Amino acid sequence: MCTDFSACSYNNQLREEYAAGKLKGYVSTLEQRAAANAGPFLLGEKMCIGDLVCYYFLLELLRRGHLDY
Repeated sequence: MCTDFSACSYNNQLREEYAAGKLKGYVSTLEQRAAANAGPFLLGEKMCIGDLVCYYFLLELLRRGHLDY
């Protein structure tokens, strides 16, 4: 829990900017890739390094609440 309101406010602003900018772009790209490839993974039937990167560096941030406030 943030005890310094000005720092919390600034962090919240940064999260909102990231979500509206880079994160939105990343998710859009992932959505396009998933739609273009049949299969349960990003690039088709077999798991690749991109699936792991997506999971650990994007989905885990969201799941753990690191992009939440």
